[in-house]
Formats: sequence, structure tokens, C-alpha cells
Amino acid sequence: MTYLDVLNMSRGKNGGIVVEASTQTTTQVPQIEFQQPRVRETEQATTLKTEGEKKMQAEPCTEVEASPQQAMIYVSELEHQQFQRQTDRITQLKNGNEALAAEMEQLKKMLQMNKTLHDQTEQKRMDEVKDLELQLSEKKASEVEAVCKVQELEKTLQRQKDRRVEQDVLLAQQEVDITKLKTALIQTQDELKSHQLRRQEERSLLNENLKDIQHALQEEKAMQKRKQQMKRVEKSPSLEKDSPSSLSKLEATISPQASPPLNNSFSMPTPHPIITSS
Repeated sequence: MTYLDVLNMSRGKNGGIVVEASTQTTTQVPQIEFQQPRVRETEQATTLKTEGEKKMQAEPCTEVEASPQQAMIYVSELEHQQFQRQTDRITQLKNGNEALAAEMEQLKKMLQMNKTLHDQTEQKRMDEVKDLELQLSEKKASEVEAVCKVQELEKTLQRQKDRRVEQDVLLAQQEVDITKLKTALIQTQDELKSHQLRRQEERSLLNENLKDIQHALQEEKAMQKRKQQMKRVEKSPSLEKDSPSSLSKLEATISPQASPPLNNSFSMPTPHPIITSS
């Protein structure tokens, strides 16, 4: 019996291993129940089993004559080693699976933390966006208000400029009027001075004329008085009887009242015309 025949015969219906060394000795290897691994462990075990079968099929088979006891021992050690390797592999896979499960749990926690952090960050970002939108809206409103204020200030400034132009025109007109008034005032003052001078001259002339008239009146009165005295003397008869001494006394009393004649004797002075300023 060859080694390949022994392996082919060792496949049982229930997954057990049957070794036949001869017709007298038959050994039943009990079935070993393994804990069902996860999908990843099953795939790895299947891959290892397929690779083992390919390796065994690739090796050349040599017919070896062995006794039933040697064949049973050889097959038992081979299956035991294979079982041990599978057990170690399953243990490694379990440990790896536990590590992966722990890592998965940690990743889930990290994912949850990241999700929470992302939600917080997103909420914070949304709040910041709302704040920025509010600030932008306030800024736009303030800009509109500032534009309105600027326009109002420009209108006020234009009105002030117009008023300033009107005031400048009015001031220029007032300056012209003031210049005219100054000129008229100077002319009036000159005319007033001239009028005052003329009035003074006229007053002087009037005073002189008045003095001449008064002097003429005094002379006329004195002349009339002498005439009256002479008439009295002529009419009085007693004067003829008087002595020459009495006549001389009468003449002496009359002669001091007489005054020398004027240039224009017994003539009224010609009055000067009064000049008035128009």
C-alpha cells in the first residue's frame, strides 16, 4: 500500500480519518470538532488546505512497503502535525481576530468621537457662517446708511456752496453799494463844507451889512435929532434974547452927537444874495 492510498482511504464520510494497515487492523480516528471561525479565518484555512494538497500532489509518490503498525504510526504523526498546525493557526487567527475586534471597537469609538467632533466643528462652522452673514448684513446696512449720509452731506454741502455763491454775489453788490455810499458821503461832506463856508461868508456879509444899516440908522436918528433941535431953536423967541454964551452952550451940546458921514452917506447898503446849496 502506498502513502497516497493511505491518505485517500483516510477521508471518512463524517470528516474523520480512517487508517487501514491490513485486513486485521483498522484504526478509527475520532472526529475533532473545531469552533467555527469567522469568514476571514475560514478563507485562510481553506487557502492553507488547498496549498497543502497542491504540494502533496506535486511531490512524487513512491511506493513503500510498510507494515500495518508502521503505516498507522506514520499517518497518526502526520495528521497530528497537521492538526497541531491548524490549531496553532486557528489560535493565531483567534488572537488576530480579537486584536482586530479590539481595533475595530477602538476604531468605532474613534469614528464616533470623530463624528461627534465633526458635528461640533460643523455646528461651530455653521454658527460662524451665521455670525459672518449677520456681520455682512449689518455691514451692508451700515454701508447703505453711510452712503445715504454721504449723499445727504453732499446735498448739504452743495446747498452751502450755493448759499456761499449767493452770499459772495450779495457781498460784492454790498461792497459796490458801500463804495457808492462812501463816494456819495465824501461828495456830501465836501458839499457840506462848501455850504458851511458859503454860510460863513454870507453870515459875515450879513453882519457887515447889518452893522452898516445900524450905523446908518444911528446917523439918521442923530441928524433928525439935530434938525429937531434946530427947529426948536428957530421957533423959540427966548433964544434971541439970550446972550451969545447961551447959544454957544447949545451948539456945544448938539455938536458931540453928530458923527462924521459915511462913504455912502444916508444910503442903505445893498444886501448880498443868500446862496443855499441844493
